Amino acid sequence: MRFAEAALVRYSVNATVPPHTDINPSKRRRALSFVCYLTDGYLGGELVIPGLNHHGIGQRGSLITFPSTELHWATQVTAGDKSVFVGFLESMGMLDNDN
Repeated sequence: MRFAEAALVRYSVNATVPPHTDINPSKRRRALSFVCYLTDGYLGGELVIPGLNHHGIGQRGSLITFPSTELHWATQVTAGDKSVFVGFLESMGMLDNDN
């Protein structure tokens, strides 16, 4: 595995993240996704990962990792601002001929 990319993301009131996976043809090597929670004090914005039976709000400093193939989304932020650090680890296996 190797670190692929990451971003700081801020969600304000009414922001949502629609259902998706973190795999697509240009990002096919992604193996693990992570979300690190940077703030407390917001309402809504729950991370939902049905295949892992996860539905909840992370506390500041907590980290959630999951396979990039898992369908997931975030519900609407209803109060406050939610800030997270999200990123991906890539597989260095059979798909990686240029390592």
